[in-house]
Amino acid sequence: MRQPRRLIVTETMRTICVVCLGLLASCGDNIDPENPWTAVASGNARTCGLQADGALACWGWHDGTTTPPTGAFRSVSTGMRHACGVKMDHTVDCWGDDVHGAASPPLGTFTALSASVDYTCGVRTDGNLACWGDPTNGQTAPPTGRFAAVSTTGGHACGVRTDGTLSCWGYAAEDAQPPSGTFTSTSATPYLTCGVRTDGTVTCWGEPLLMRFFFSDEALAPTGTFTSLSFGDHHVCGVTTAGEVRCWGLDMFGEASPPSGTFTMVSAGAEHTCGVTTDRAIACWGRNRFGEASPP
Repeated sequence: MRQPRRLIVTETMRTICVVCLGLLASCGDNIDPENPWTAVASGNARTCGLQADGALACWGWHDGTTTPPTGAFRSVSTGMRHACGVKMDHTVDCWGDDVHGAASPPLGTFTALSASVDYTCGVRTDGNLACWGDPTNGQTAPPTGRFAAVSTTGGHACGVRTDGTLSCWGYAAEDAQPPSGTFTSTSATPYLTCGVRTDGTVTCWGEPLLMRFFFSDEALAPTGTFTSLSFGDHHVCGVTTAGEVRCWGLDMFGEASPPSGTFTMVSAGAEHTCGVTTDRAIACWGRNRFGEASPP
């Protein structure tokens, strides 16, 4: 049986992973002092990064999502085959595959977005949610009320209300219903959802059998305190309050083996992960089949 990549690092693996087990320098020199990176969004074999001047750059699988529109943006989110961004005037622009209308946003202004497989949800500037795309499982019918953040996944979505409580909707809603308490952020997969509570601790919930198939017990109640979490297909990464990145779950390509150093954010893709370091470079690790882990 092949040994886990997190334990054995060869020169070949360093090439595949781009950044493996602390080799941050190989991917941490992509800093323009006058226009550093401020955010990164990892998707399915593709990644987009946001620079200080609002310009977007995308890399990886060349299917239309790696050619972002021009102009300045506030944030970006990548899905499976499309991506969306909030522009400086708070309107939304999407690009890539428009299956089910996932890349056809409504009119209006937004503060946050989350792109998924074939739909997208956003928080409007008045706090209400809007979702567009495939309505099959009810994922594009969000609850009413005011929200601060939203996280989408294959069949359901969850949002953080302005009072810190969570609401989830869509497929398997009975398994996706969150615990009580107040949270600052949430991140979801089709079978597991986690939230960062206001005290920084993490709580996870979902479909018990699938949770334990893909994740260890640590995924159900990881120790320590975090500022944010991000889910890939079968792994999750988070930024601790000390600025370090911790990942757990499947590690087939090194996607759950982050480098050392301190980060401001992390974004887990399908089989790779990228983060913005505190010196405002982008570091990526994991599968690099289409260049998704090779930032410019």
